[in-house]
Amino acid sequence: MSYTINSIPLNETSATYGTTTISSFRSELMAQTKEWPLPSIDSTYTIVLDLFGVKRIITISGNCVSNDTTKIDAFITAMEALISGAQFNEATGGYSFTHDIPAGSNINVVVKGFRYDYVMGVPNRIEYNMTLLEGNA
Repeated sequence: MSYTINSIPLNETSATYGTTTISSFRSELMAQTKEWPLPSIDSTYTIVLDLFGVKRIITISGNCVSNDTTKIDAFITAMEALISGAQFNEATGGYSFTHDIPAGSNINVVVKGFRYDYVMGVPNRIEYNMTLLEGNA
């Protein structure tokens, strides 16, 4: 399966970043509703408005492994550089995220967060989590 963000591979061996592997991929589509439960009444009487559209949040968990720690450093630097404070602009419209579920999907996203965990004494591996939000400029 192929997963890339802004041409950075997330699930393959790369000369630049070592071996990156995705361990889990979650796509969540949510309605932006406003709810008003009424006091002392059953929940079937809750007032719900669905006026605010939908959003898709994608959460990716994976790892990056290389005996050359400069490749892991390059992966971390590339991921953190995506969170620039100016991800959406007229020139780019956001980052391109390509994945195989559903087949051949290519969507525009912004990176909401990137976190990595380094285990002391294991210098050739990091675990990471990335949160993406689908959207267009």
